[in-house]
Amino acid sequence: GIIYQAICANCYGGANFPTTPNVWAPRNGTGINGCNLAAVKIAFDFAGVVADPRSLINGRYDSSGCVPLDVLFKDTVHNAKSYIWSFGDGSPDTTTAAFQVVHTYLATGTFTVRLIAVDSSTCNIRDTAYLRIRVRTDKALLNFDIGKLPPCDSLKFLFTNISTPPAGKPFMPGSFIWDFGDGTQAPGISPVTHSYAASGTYQVLLILSDTNYCNNPDTATQTLRVSPVVKAQFAVPDGCAPYNAVFNNTSLAGLSFFWNFGDGNTSTDMNPVHVYPDTGTYTISLLVIDSNTCNIRDSV
Repeated sequence: GIIYQAICANCYGGANFPTTPNVWAPRNGTGINGCNLAAVKIAFDFAGVVADPRSLINGRYDSSGCVPLDVLFKDTVHNAKSYIWSFGDGSPDTTTAAFQVVHTYLATGTFTVRLIAVDSSTCNIRDTAYLRIRVRTDKALLNFDIGKLPPCDSLKFLFTNISTPPAGKPFMPGSFIWDFGDGTQAPGISPVTHSYAASGTYQVLLILSDTNYCNNPDTATQTLRVSPVVKAQFAVPDGCAPYNAVFNNTSLAGLSFFWNFGDGNTSTDMNPVHVYPDTGTYTISLLVIDSNTCNIRDSV
């Protein structure tokens, strides 16, 4: 708290009164009104230093994850001058002036983490707080298949979750969520169908949302090119040799891609990167194949 106290601050030309800079008058006058009134501010800090540790895993506040586990520990108050961390796994204590530190757990188990926040200028000098970290091995392996449904001009697809659970922990109906990339979602255990309203390129996500698995939340992602016909198209800017060309594949539909870079080199990547060491003009071709479309293949 803070106390303000008014006191007499010398009269009639007495000695200077101890003051802070920019006061009205550091020395009294000599006339009949030559007395000053001083205001003294007394601030008490009884709260002292405080420790409040939190743990972040994969960029979010969490206390559980899969081995090996990288954890960012941080003191949320950070009003100390130094911090002493004990991670509970037998590793040496870490002392730092920074309010956060990273630690890697290489073994499974539940570990008690201790933080001592220290400031010798405060009333309590130090404060201690604890949290627990759980390191696990029950990781779910995420994967899924996408298949287009007939006829060839349809924009309807079948999505099949082929993820693998850890031993003894089968997936439950609410373990997954599909995100079809067009603003719609659906539960993700059983195969589901979804129809797109328009051609385009969509990022399809299979999201694990179940705390029974140490990698929750986790996501598997696939790029889906939706179109009744396959159309090959791409863009790549010119550059200076040696040129690291990054190809932007904007094709409609497409399951397989065959690139010829015009210098004797080829690629089957969706969006390849290729280095041209020498100057020159190169004719680049792209063949796109999609057996689910009406025309099956196209080239440019």
